Amino acid sequence: MPSCSAPTSVDAELAIERMRSGRNGAVRLSARDPQGIEVHVVVKPATRLAMAPLEYLCEWVSSTIARALGVPTPEPYAVEIGQAFVDAISDAAIQRDFSGSLGPAFGSGFVTGSYTQMVSGLALTAEQRASAALLLAFDLFVHNVDRQAKNPNLFVHRDGFLALDHDQACSFVLPIIGAPDHVEDPLLDVVERHVFRHSFRRTAMPVAEIAARIAALDDPFFAEMEKLTPPAWTAGRARGKIEQIVDVLRKRRDAVNRWLPLAFARLTE
Repeated sequence: MPSCSAPTSVDAELAIERMRSGRNGAVRLSARDPQGIEVHVVVKPATRLAMAPLEYLCEWVSSTIARALGVPTPEPYAVEIGQAFVDAISDAAIQRDFSGSLGPAFGSGFVTGSYTQMVSGLALTAEQRASAALLLAFDLFVHNVDRQAKNPNLFVHRDGFLALDHDQACSFVLPIIGAPDHVEDPLLDVVERHVFRHSFRRTAMPVAEIAARIAALDDPFFAEMEKLTPPAWTAGRARGKIEQIVDVLRKRRDAVNRWLPLAFARLTE
């Protein structure tokens, strides 16, 4: 039975560098967890987000669901941005970004090791194709509209992928064009733009296996996820959104055998 855990709470200590890619000015930070262990996390300043803290909420929900489904994604953190941290930032532009971003921000563990940036058109191995099918189904389940060929938001290694950047997931609660039917729409427009759109021709898709994984996300799982969501990510522009997200995703889970086969059929055309 799938389970979830709260994001690890850490205190930001040192701004290390602005990340070279991404539109939201993400910064790699050094932070300290409750046991005093140093970790490196990537944080998007709230001042660089259009609807903060809603994007933090979408990141948290997507990270939690990805991990429950078996989609690799970086460790989630609740990163406390304090005034002492802001005062110590030497880069003026980064300091401006964080001076209006006090409080807990969503952070992703900094990725190291044998991963490389995904490039569009990569020929997939059999192992990578299985990982890609699950990842694409996850994107469709959570209405992630942003993993496109021009913007993969993925790291790749020999056996599969590591999924990044989910601030435009749960697009049905964001002020962007979304599906008219949040529950049963196969999101074929998302399929057409997806980085894996042309990776499955003449391939037998694991519809039943992936549908079973999504169906296993039971009501206690969603209740626990809602309970563990940091209150700061459900305030302001995110007020009432966790309840809306959970309601849609529960219904979409129950309808998985209606939308997933249609989406996967488009992939193999």
